[in-house]
This record gives sequence, C-alpha cells and structure tokens, in this order.
Amino acid sequence: MERKKAFRATWRSIASGKIYRTAENGSNVIESPAGKSRLSLDLAGKPTGPKVIRLGKNVRQFEVSPWERGYVSRIEVDPENPHLECKDGKALLRKKGMVLLMSLGPIPEGTKVIESHAFPIGLRRKTVRIPSSVKLIKPSAFAGAYLHTLILENPRVRLGYGCFASKTLKEVRIRGKACPLEGECFRQRTEASPFIRFVTEESGGDAFFQDGVYATRDGVVLIGNLDEEGGAIVPEWATKLSAHSYEGLRPTSVYIPSSVKEIDHCGFLPRKSCSLHIGLGLERFRLGLPLGGTDGQGFSVDPGNKYFLSPKGSGAILRKADLALVYAEAGSKVPEVTRSIMQNAFLSAPQVLELPEHLEKIEYRAFRDSGSTRGTLIVRAKNLRSIPLRSLPFFRKILMRKGAGVPVRFFTESWNDPPALSSIRLEEGYDGHHLAGKHALLDRNGRVLCRGDGSGTIPQGTEIIALRAFHRTEAKEIVVPEGVKEIEDLAFSECEALAHVHLPSTLERISGNALRSHKGVPGARLSIAPDNPYFYVDQTGTCLIRKDDHTLVLAFGDVRRIPPEVRILREHSLKSNTAKELFIPETVTRVEGKFLGGSYFLEVAVEGGLERFAEDAFESADIMNLLLLGPAREIPDSLFYDASRVGKVTFPEGLERIGENAFADCMTLTDASFPSTIRYIGPYAFCNTALKKATLPAGCEVGEEAFEQYTRVRFQEEGNLKKEP
Repeated sequence: MERKKAFRATWRSIASGKIYRTAENGSNVIESPAGKSRLSLDLAGKPTGPKVIRLGKNVRQFEVSPWERGYVSRIEVDPENPHLECKDGKALLRKKGMVLLMSLGPIPEGTKVIESHAFPIGLRRKTVRIPSSVKLIKPSAFAGAYLHTLILENPRVRLGYGCFASKTLKEVRIRGKACPLEGECFRQRTEASPFIRFVTEESGGDAFFQDGVYATRDGVVLIGNLDEEGGAIVPEWATKLSAHSYEGLRPTSVYIPSSVKEIDHCGFLPRKSCSLHIGLGLERFRLGLPLGGTDGQGFSVDPGNKYFLSPKGSGAILRKADLALVYAEAGSKVPEVTRSIMQNAFLSAPQVLELPEHLEKIEYRAFRDSGSTRGTLIVRAKNLRSIPLRSLPFFRKILMRKGAGVPVRFFTESWNDPPALSSIRLEEGYDGHHLAGKHALLDRNGRVLCRGDGSGTIPQGTEIIALRAFHRTEAKEIVVPEGVKEIEDLAFSECEALAHVHLPSTLERISGNALRSHKGVPGARLSIAPDNPYFYVDQTGTCLIRKDDHTLVLAFGDVRRIPPEVRILREHSLKSNTAKELFIPETVTRVEGKFLGGSYFLEVAVEGGLERFAEDAFESADIMNLLLLGPAREIPDSLFYDASRVGKVTFPEGLERIGENAFADCMTLTDASFPSTIRYIGPYAFCNTALKKATLPAGCEVGEEAFEQYTRVRFQEEGNLKKEP
C-alpha cells in the first residue's frame, strides 16, 4: 500500500505569526478559526488532493502564497462577511473596490482591480478574458500561470510591471481601439514564448500589430518578437525601440534598420553570442543589458552613420562627436581613441581593463557588472581626473603605466564594498606621483587615495586621508603620523577590529563619520598629541572635542553619556558611536540639525529644556524609548517629527505645552505618559502615530486632529476618567 505524504494546513496571524488552528491529512475542508479577521494559510508538505477553503464572517484579510494556491479547489465565504465575497466558489474578491484577490476560474463581471498573483502559479487556462470593468491589473497578476490567449476588453486598463509574465502566452486579443501596451508587462518571456501575436478588433487606435511587432502609428516599437531563427524582429518602418520592448528575449542576432533613430533600454537578455548591426539612421543608443559574449566579432555600424562608429574588432561602439564609449561587449577592450566612458557602457566587465592614454572621463556606473572580484586595472591615461568607485568592478590589482597620471580622487564615491585591492604597482619609469610602501597610493598633495593590503599603516608624508582610503582594514590600532592635516568622511569606516586611534598634533579637520563601524570593540579609545591646537580628548578617551567652542566632533566607541564639558552637538558627531543608550545633559547648550539622523538607540534620555535643539535635530532618528527628564516647559513645534521607531515617550512633570506636529509621523509610537501639568497639545501633534490611548488632566486644550481617530483620549478629573466627547 502506498503511504501518503504528511500534510498540514496551518492558520497564522498576519500580525503576530501565532498559530490558531491546523487541519491534518484526511480532511478536504480547511476552515478559518472563529472570530479571527487577519489570517494567512501555510501548507506544510504537499497536499494529497485539492482542498476547500472556508472563510468565516469576520475574516477581513486573507493570504496564501502564490505557490500554494494551486492546491485550492474551491473557496467559500460566510454570506454575512461584510469584507469578502466569493463568486461561484472560484473567485475571491474584496467587496470594497471589487478587488480580485484569488481566481481559480473566470474573472467575474464587475471586477475593478486584479491583485498581484491573483492567478495561482501553475494554473492552466487556455483563454482568460479580462472584463471591461477592470481598471487596474497589479504587477505579476498572471505570473507563472499557463495561458495561451488573453482577451483584453478595456484597452485603457492600467497595467503593472510583469502583470502578463506567462511563459506560454501566444496571443493577446484587444477589443476596442488598440492601446499602447508596454513590453515590461511581459517581462518573463524566454525562448519558450519568443513570439506573441496581438489582434486588434477595431482600427484607428493608438497602436497596431504589423510585421511581427506591436507599435504605435509613428513607428515606436512597444513590444517586439523573435523570428523562427531567433533573430530580433525590427521592421524597416520602425523609428524607435522603446524601453522594455524586447524584455526577456534572447536574440541570436539584432539588425537595426536605417529607419530606427533611438534605442532606449529595450531589454534584451544576454546569450553566449549575438551579432549586432546598427544602421545609418541611429542617433541615440542605450541598450540596458549586455547582448552576449561575442567579443565584438559580430559588431558593425553602417559607414554612413553620422553619430556612431565601431572600430574593427574592438567590440565597442563610440559616439563620433566626442569619442565617448557608449557600449562595449564582454571581454572587449577600450579603443585607443576613446575620450570618455559613458554610464552603462560596459554591461559585463572584462577580467583585465586597460584605460587608454587619451581617456579623460569615466561616468558614474560606467560598469554595471561589479558583483564579483575582477583581475587587473591597467592605467595609461594621462589626464583622467577621477575614477568613481561605482564605475568599476572589484579589481584586485592596479598597474600604473609609465607616463600615466594619478586621478585627483581615486575610488572616492560612497559604496558599501570598495575594491578588494591586494596590490598597487608602478611600472619602471613612472614618476608622476609616488608610491608609499607597497599598497598605498598617494598624489602630489600627500593625499592617500587608496589602500589595498588590509593594514592601517599610513605612509609618512601623508597630509590628507581621503574618503574610504582605509575602509575595512583589519588593524587593531592606527597611529596617524605627524603631517596629516585632514581626515575625510568614512576614511576608517567599518574597521571592526579597531580599538585605538592616535591623532597627531597637525590635525586640523576630521569628519564625525570618519570612524563609523558596524561593531564596537570593548575598551575602544582615542588619543591625541597634547600640543594639538584644535582638539582634545575627554577623560574617558572616547570623545574628540574642539577647544575653541567645546563642540563634540567625534564620539568613538561606547559613548553612553555626553561629557559635561561639551556645549555643542553637531551633525554626524555621533556617527562613530556604537552605544545603544545616550544621555544628553543640561550642560549642552546647542544641538544642530539631524545630529542623530540614521543612528539607532534603544533609549535616549534628554535633560533640561528642549529649545536648544534645532527643529530637525531628531529627524529620521531611530529611537525605541525617548525619556525627557526636564526641567522643560515646552516641546517645540515639529521637534520629533518623523523620528522613526519611537515606541515609547516619557514626559517630565512641569511640561505644559506640546507644539504642533511635535510627534507627527512617529508611526511606531504606541505609549506616551502625559504629566499632570500638561495644558496644551497642538494641532497634529500625534498625527499618524500608533498611540493607543492618551490620559490627560482636566482642562487640557487639544488642538485640531492632535490624535488619530482610534486613539482613546480621556481626561483625568478628581480621580475619575472621562472620555473625550
């Protein structure tokens, strides 16, 4: 006897994840738990057969994964349910807005919105008719379903990204005047469905199907196809290949006729080989994805083209006007005549990249494929001023050729993972700049441009340590040598083993974000030469303070209390702090804007009045518990506006006024303890929060929409609670 596989259906709360009920093998019906309104259904193991889902009268929100919907054979909803309804046991709809949530059969008449993944993955339907009542189809609505023919009765329906992403779709019938469909609706097309036929039943519309493509009247290709041999179909009358027009297709060849003037990220997928010919009429060219690994052997540009050229055997396309490289195949070289490399020029970077002598500029993200470590970067360019980090893949080695210059800023753009350099080498005779040690590269002004060996050793003669120059070094101690005048933003970022940093007497400027890291080392400390005229370190050895105005410049390590000698907190001064608790004493007289922006704290305690804080001081601050200790009579307008993740606020006794928008958009705020002295709460003070209740003293004035409608506001009067009228 064949043994049945174990199967269990589990109801879970969407909010808490708590399990409410399970249905084991042998039961064909799965019923929702009584009284529950928001539920999801998990199917553990493969069901032995299709199941019937019964939803009670209280269910308002119901979820089941797109992969598990194929095991459902019928849906039943309690007739008294005010939120959901089911048509013929096959279509689950949300009554408000007539939103189709899940369909096992035809789409009901009157449906206005089709939700994402409404059709289960693997569902087999030869023909699907979308009624004229449908106004919106959300992304991936039909993704993974096996369809052959799609009938669209409302040609003006709004379509989401990949809503018709079916690999088996062969025909789309449009009833009414044709509408400008876009290729992004069919983004999962592959060799399994390289050709989709579009049938329009009325003439005179905005678009039509002819010669194998769906296009507008002025020749803009909206949705392309492949021919029987795998070549991209581009008609002789086409004027433009629009964005996503060939989304998901892998052509064997692409021939662009002379009538085409523009290619705009048309969406070809890469394949091992693909030839490309550009006609004489092309004026603008942005491919969006690599065509394949031909190394340019199949590349050609019509000699009569006024705008582009392709040096023979280079695998590259250049713009004639300024010799800018606009596209290069994988493994190809940068042509010698190139003056600049445009954005997305290399969609798949080579293992060895050589920058030619006359190159002057590399645009942001010129190289898209930066996900893996590459080989060697060879620099021969004399006048290249900068190499943006996000323009290059992860090169392990840099070779500076004789006669090359060094960019003023090298690998300088902010990026989470800078190149994993292991060595920087100078060719014999290179004398434009000097190499200090084995791995650090400097310019003539003494700026450390990049470092590749993982240590924190700073060469003698350095004056400026550039952005991310020592990012992720493994050093436990860094001694900044005498002569260094400036340390730029993120210079020592994410150095997770770093426990001690010694600063020199020559230091004049340092970013508060210079030592930002993800982990704190116990006992981490700072020290500075005692004769530095600009800065000193407090007694704890964790805070760098400016001498002239007692401004906190940088807090390094576990700084839980602002030192009493600090008078000013400036922006970014706490970016290098790893503590999760912070106490701000009354001795701090000024706090600048966004000084906590992007920082996470479990608790922040503030002593004294709040007028000294800039209006945007707490903007985007991530604080779980906010403790106001006072003495403070007023919370200024908008002071804690958009302070994300504030869960609880404690107000001090003596507080009389909370200003307009003071805690607006603190969406996670659920608890606030109001003092007996509060007399006024301004308009929208707690608007868009999750505050459940507010207990206020008698006579407290509450401004317009100060609280959300569901917040229970009550007034304390002689020991009795009275609900707000």
